[in-house]
Amino acid sequence: MEAARQRSACCRTIPTSCDASRPSCRPRARSGRRTSPGIVRSLLPVMERAGIATREEVDIETLEVRLAAELVEHRAVVAPPTLVGAWARHRLTH
Repeated sequence: MEAARQRSACCRTIPTSCDASRPSCRPRARSGRRTSPGIVRSLLPVMERAGIATREEVDIETLEVRLAAELVEHRAVVAPPTLVGAWARHRLTH
């Protein structure tokens, strides 16, 4: 419930502050704040081995909610990395 309230607040304040005429908010989209905890979760073992952070310091179970709260508080956004994939077919000739 708290994350939904923060998401709603974020969708209202961010577009308004930049004078967007038709703000678009897709709460189910994988935004940066929703993607980041997944990335951190996958890197957590490496972070621990490298001495960057402990599991307790990261507190992965609350990371998304905490990140959302910080974004709303600071009227900020997260820009997730652009990921591009491509594929092709090549006919083998023997």
